[in-house]
Amino acid sequence: MKTTIKLFLMDGTATGRIKCSFSSGWNGIGYKIPKSDLDKCDNITFLKQAGVYFLFGCDEEDSEFVYVGQGNKRQNGQGVLSRIKEAHDSVPLWNACVVFVSSGEDIGPTELNYLENRFTNMASVSGRYLVKNNKNPSSSQLSEEDEADMSLFIENSKLILSALGYRVLEEPLVTNNDKQTTYTYSYNGKKAKGVLSDDGFVLLKGSQLNDESSFAKRWIKKIPAQRNLYKNKIENLVTTEDILFKSSSGAACFCSGQSVSGPKNWVDSDGISLENKIKKNV
Repeated sequence: MKTTIKLFLMDGTATGRIKCSFSSGWNGIGYKIPKSDLDKCDNITFLKQAGVYFLFGCDEEDSEFVYVGQGNKRQNGQGVLSRIKEAHDSVPLWNACVVFVSSGEDIGPTELNYLENRFTNMASVSGRYLVKNNKNPSSSQLSEEDEADMSLFIENSKLILSALGYRVLEEPLVTNNDKQTTYTYSYNGKKAKGVLSDDGFVLLKGSQLNDESSFAKRWIKKIPAQRNLYKNKIENLVTTEDILFKSSSGAACFCSGQSVSGPKNWVDSDGISLENKIKKNV
């Protein structure tokens, strides 16, 4: 089904604030706001309402992360924008947010809880970003009618996020090893496997991870912290689900705890490195 999304460049540039809406059929509104432009939004009436928001950024390891939150309407007349401006200790390095509100009636607390829970779970299952929420938000029971309304809200929010370049809610990565070249990284008696994807490099289920006692000094703190974010996808130092990385080097470092050139060390079944494979196909 064809859909028209209207993107209004509020500052006249693609890197500034963007207002997002559908040409018809939905009363929701999305705003993409760089962190540095939050104060420019104080007079936007819709942002004084209740809403849900996504905070995006990259951590010190250059891994993309997302935090999902909600902001209710307050007695002082402020709403979701006021909540976004407050400190978020788990994501101090966020650089842009995407906010969703309604242009009609305010979204109620029950709907906010439902949306925050669904969005957080969808982002976690998708696996495209590190989800920085410290705990899974509680959900709420909705009537059939309200759940149908919120399903439309979720689907349209997902479309807007993707149009803005944030595929955070898209379906989980699907790897077909029969059609994709599988690369192996061997180190310290262990093996990891991965495939290239349009989003980066996917570390496959069943890959073996190095013990922390074998980590290089510079990674002793960083890799365990990163692994902790994926703790539900790791068991006994073996990945139990596919994990997406921005680069093959990032995936190799995650496995071994060493500084590694992914293109040089991931090899196919013929022993050809990822680097040489790419050169050959250019």
